[in-house]
Amino acid sequence: MTAPIGIEAIAYALGSDTRRSRAVGRAVPYPYEDSFTLGLRATRPITVGDESALYFASETPLYSANPTATQLAHWLGLGPRTHAHDIEFACKAGTSGLISAVGGLRAGQSQRSLVVAADTATGQVGDALASLTGAGAVGVRLGTVAPIATVEHLTTYNVHSHDFWRGALQAHPAHAGRFSAAQYTSTVMGCVEQFFTETGTTAADFDHVVFHQPNPKLPQRTGKSLGFTSQQMAAGTVWPTTGNLYTATCLLGLHQALAQAEEGQDILLVSYGSGAGSDALWWRTTAALGECNLSRLVPA
Repeated sequence: MTAPIGIEAIAYALGSDTRRSRAVGRAVPYPYEDSFTLGLRATRPITVGDESALYFASETPLYSANPTATQLAHWLGLGPRTHAHDIEFACKAGTSGLISAVGGLRAGQSQRSLVVAADTATGQVGDALASLTGAGAVGVRLGTVAPIATVEHLTTYNVHSHDFWRGALQAHPAHAGRFSAAQYTSTVMGCVEQFFTETGTTAADFDHVVFHQPNPKLPQRTGKSLGFTSQQMAAGTVWPTTGNLYTATCLLGLHQALAQAEEGQDILLVSYGSGAGSDALWWRTTAALGECNLSRLVPA
């Protein structure tokens, strides 16, 4: 878990005003932490040892060349035959990892997989990103034995867009201002509408919905345009406390939704990554959920 910092301290450091912010605080890394150490801390409490695959999703990996997945596999005690793979797709990489893991399980290539999403997101001081980003990691274990939730359907939706970028020598990412917001809305809505068409469902069929949360307004506005209510979005909302955790945001929102869900409920997880793409995954909780102790990770 990252160190929670109050919004007043963040505003003081950035020289900004807190009156228009809907945030309670930010999750920030300790000075020695990076996406690898955050990922390791997030997954060590998970009982591992027989994973066939490990996917590491991040926009801020430790190295440009060396994979972080192999380092995590080593320090978690996984064997050399574990399929270790890094995934990058802006903030969508976490759900890309989930889709890869689900595919491996359904194809019989693996019996159990671990998806780790971790980022230490930053922004240039004075830029809007500086007051919106956070840092954190989430580990999700997928397998075929006694799952607490099953994946009923998944949809992926990708378009070409130049709304967010960082060159090889740039210390901080740049964005296209309001165009980034418009691209988020159109891509997420396109993905969910395609999902509804494929499954014959509507917003009313889901107990909870979790969107990627780059700021407090976009997911709420987009969700309501798709027919979801504030009550459906409440359990998976993490931004006001953590900030935008990039790849970890959706997975942390899924964790919170599962922690508040009951057996037989349906959860829709919808990611977004600049570039741009969106994934929609339909989860249905099982009786095993009641036997799992899902503590709330976000500080109150």
